[in-house]
Amino acid sequence: MRNEVLPLADKLRQSAPETFEAHRDALAVLLNDCEPALVDAGRPGERPVIQQLFRGAVGYAKDPVLPEVIKANQQGVHIPQRANRRIRILVDVI
Repeated sequence: MRNEVLPLADKLRQSAPETFEAHRDALAVLLNDCEPALVDAGRPGERPVIQQLFRGAVGYAKDPVLPEVIKANQQGVHIPQRANRRIRILVDVI
């Protein structure tokens, strides 16, 4: 996702800045919506990728409300990540 969408977004920003500006919020929402899918997939080592997508989403947001929504979603992702980490520790101990 980030290896495909973010370079395309940067290319759009450089080649057609007006079009990019018109669709910044849609890009922010797209990036924001990808993180829960990655968390649900439970792929190891994706925590840094998820955080990069959240930061990208906040950076692209033009609407002043979107960064707050994205940050709330980010916190919502942290809770299950911490729970999963603790469960893995307990399983390893047992």
